[in-house]
Amino acid sequence: MLLRGEAAAAAVRSLAAELLRGVDPDTPLADAGLDVEAAMQFGVRLQALVGELPPTVARDYPTLRALEVYVANRETTVAAGDGGWGSRLQSWWERVKERALG
Repeated sequence: MLLRGEAAAAAVRSLAAELLRGVDPDTPLADAGLDVEAAMQFGVRLQALVGELPPTVARDYPTLRALEVYVANRETTVAAGDGGWGSRLQSWWERVKERALG
């Protein structure tokens, strides 16, 4: 079952506390100095709780606080496998692994 409302916002806060230690909720994530692994874990685990996120979510909701409000108030999810943020991230990660492993 996917989380909605305050439970979804709490999931953002909980995952942020666990994976993105010390990131101010009002600091743009792009400016927070996150490493790729932490950002990927955060996105993948959040999607497991709240459903597929649109590919523009990081641009449209650039801070943890904005992301909390978005996931708490959204009505629908993007269908899995439709080219959303999660599938794009997975595709990018597979390319990175292929290049790293030769």
